[in-house]
Amino acid sequence: MVQAPGKLIKSTAKQVPAIKLLGETLSYWGQNPSSSTFGQWQVQYRLNDGGAHPATGFYIVAEITGHNQSGPTTTPVTPHVNITPTSGNFLGLFSESLGGRVNFVGGSSNVVYYVEEFVSGNDPMFAGSDNPVTLNCFQRCLKGGISQVDVNNSNPDTVFGPNAPDAATPVTYTISRADMALKTVNTPAVVALAPGVTPSSSSPHQWGMHSGEMITGTLSNMTDLYNPSVTSVSYRWETGHNPWNKLMAVKNMAGAFVAFDKPLQFAYDHTTANDANADTTYDGKTFRLNYGGNGQLWGIPSGIDASGRWRSNFTLKDGAVMGPTGTEFAVKTREEEKKLKEDLTAGACSTLAISQPTTPLPISVDSTFSTFNNGTMPVVTAAPAVIGGEVQL
Repeated sequence: MVQAPGKLIKSTAKQVPAIKLLGETLSYWGQNPSSSTFGQWQVQYRLNDGGAHPATGFYIVAEITGHNQSGPTTTPVTPHVNITPTSGNFLGLFSESLGGRVNFVGGSSNVVYYVEEFVSGNDPMFAGSDNPVTLNCFQRCLKGGISQVDVNNSNPDTVFGPNAPDAATPVTYTISRADMALKTVNTPAVVALAPGVTPSSSSPHQWGMHSGEMITGTLSNMTDLYNPSVTSVSYRWETGHNPWNKLMAVKNMAGAFVAFDKPLQFAYDHTTANDANADTTYDGKTFRLNYGGNGQLWGIPSGIDASGRWRSNFTLKDGAVMGPTGTEFAVKTREEEKKLKEDLTAGACSTLAISQPTTPLPISVDSTFSTFNNGTMPVVTAAPAVIGGEVQL
């Protein structure tokens, strides 16, 4: 087993038309230009209606003031505030349907979302060599050897060094598959907590830390970092004191990293024909789904229904076809829940005939315990014939 002090996350940019976000509520952390207030906001993509939304774009519709078991608590913002960036400028949002962060560059008709995976020592970026690979950072560049003072500071930005002054002068790091540790260059240090440092329970980083986007190449200007035609692949470094903040990998007897199948990530365009309830609400919407093996399909957004229960926003119909190319897999239900539909017709229940069951209901419980006898446990020495539904022989 190999453990690194953090893990490198590879992001591959994908695009979908911005109009696919119609009807979805996104999250945004930043400034409300109408009040110069920084905060967390709910944002919707709206078409030009000649009234409250005089131009097609992204509008703040509510302020997120807190969270409870039902989700975010909000205060409506009236009138809605247009935060669509001007041509060439950048807007960062969070989309549940697209699995996380999305970026929009002013003047584009598309939004960018990301397929993410953890980098191991057999990743093509290392080209089969232990030679260090250079990564260039521009914003939110983590320090090396992060101190106790920095990690416990109530200001979460103290774990970061200065941002790059311009696109031509990035903050430089290196990483090698020899130890899978990200290191600073100017004053060499591992980008992780210094030895003996542990975040306190009140630390803003008790769950871990993430760098900004890093690339192996160069930029002409900062906005190109979010332009998929220029930067199609980028990297982030995660580190912290928790086990999930660190890379765990396996090497074989020859010292080579062992490759495991990664979860599949793909865009899925939902249709009413693929909806188990024939619901039209999400027809034509795009979702980033993940498939991690038998029974492990996730990525469908969820919410609280009228009865206060959490549930998926839609249910896939048996036989719905999907996958990285759109046709590799067919969905099959493993377990489902059906809810009786309420009959709202006046007097519908008063005319129901209620009869006693044919066999009387039990009125007592026999607590006598009977010893089970399943026989002698067999001794199995052969390899498993079936694992997770996959025949091995």
